[in-house]
Amino acid sequence: MICSPATTVTQVHSINAFLASCEAAYPMCTAFGTLHPASENLEEDFEQLQKLHLHGVKLHPDFQRFPIDDPAAYPMYDMIQSAGLPILMHMGDARSDLSHPMRLAVILRQFPRLRIIAAHLGGWGRWKESREILNADERIRFDTSSSLPFLSVEESVDLIHHFGAENCFFGVDYPMWSYPEELERFFALQLSDLENRGILSENLEQWLGLHV
Repeated sequence: MICSPATTVTQVHSINAFLASCEAAYPMCTAFGTLHPASENLEEDFEQLQKLHLHGVKLHPDFQRFPIDDPAAYPMYDMIQSAGLPILMHMGDARSDLSHPMRLAVILRQFPRLRIIAAHLGGWGRWKESREILNADERIRFDTSSSLPFLSVEESVDLIHHFGAENCFFGVDYPMWSYPEELERFFALQLSDLENRGILSENLEQWLGLHV
């Protein structure tokens, strides 16, 4: 999985073109493009993303400086929902509430067909709120990146089982750490073989409809 958010509106087209070229060069990769809710050319940006056959949209409210539930972002969500593409959404930050789990819950109510991967087990640094507010269903999934170094084994397992191991992914959002170390942390959770296979690959392949 490869992705990158656009921190300015001028970056959208170049980032999407680069990600598409990476996927073409490395067929084992699945690329999510990006959009920026402040773009005055949102329809054109989204048309480019679709023409490049990117598999979803990466958004980072804290880097892009918009609250998840900002009505100014609603036209963007509507386009993504109508196309049936998933969003990989950065979630959580102890220094800001732009990506607070409560804001995501609002969007899930407003857009009943929107599909979301809630990165960092639903909220980096806000795992307690994530567990209290968010629940997996057919539209929302959870990724483990950048969480395992900061949670105990017991806390990590509790969150994964709360959301359902079948609803969790590994390595979707960039982990910011080395993959060997992340895998070591993941296997230290001592989940079942079935849970491991699902989280490491099968869950994502099934949810995205990939044939690997």
